[in-house]
Amino acid sequence: MINQGLSFIQGNFDTVLILAVFGLQTLGPYNFASELSYLLFSKINPIFNKVVFPILSKHQEDAGERQWIISESMLSHALICLGLYLLLFFHLPELVDLLFKDDEGKILVFSKFICIMAMIRSVNNLAFSQLLALGASRKLLQWNIAVLIFNYVFIFIIYLTKAPIVTFLEINIFVSLFVLTFTIYKMFQYYSNLSRGIREVLYFLMYYLFASVLLYGISLLHLYLVFSIGLSVVCLMVLSLLFYRDKVMRLLHLRIL
Repeated sequence: MINQGLSFIQGNFDTVLILAVFGLQTLGPYNFASELSYLLFSKINPIFNKVVFPILSKHQEDAGERQWIISESMLSHALICLGLYLLLFFHLPELVDLLFKDDEGKILVFSKFICIMAMIRSVNNLAFSQLLALGASRKLLQWNIAVLIFNYVFIFIIYLTKAPIVTFLEINIFVSLFVLTFTIYKMFQYYSNLSRGIREVLYFLMYYLFASVLLYGISLLHLYLVFSIGLSVVCLMVLSLLFYRDKVMRLLHLRIL
């Protein structure tokens, strides 16, 4: 419960900083961008947490089963959630133009940064939940307190230096990546076959790089939004089948694990 409370405070420190340093005129577009970017996170992650947490908690003492559950659930989440975030990122200009009145372009600028942050935090959220299922609540509490202190020191520094909003967003992405790296490091401590886990991560990063290049290429065609999204989905599905055929088939049958 304490961990969840600290996570909630951490999740809202962005809003505190935006309001304190940049004012209401920036907070409005920032909140619009956040609503758009965190929509996938808010809908997908609770499903994964609800499914994976009890199963992982039940098998936390079985090293082989534990690693399999972590790997399979993280891969399922990555293929679904990160794939959708990739689609969102490369179609943000058209979607923002369709959904919002963004004459100054602020919502689009914010959305690009926040989309990346939401993508990173969606992975961290699932990894954090799995560490809780493995009984690491004490260590996570200490880590949460440290991150919380850092966040508000960060707010104070930004407030004093009057740094521009883009600098704040760039640093926020770096901080999110650092938190994710630490969380994954902690998760790897529960792996019985670490080299296999690292190979799986590197293999997925290669897949994601190919997917990013592919969708970027499609975005350069400047197709109508519906056609562009449709073509992107088809290409992403084909690429996923090439890399993870068996996994994709299980996901199509609604099997996360």
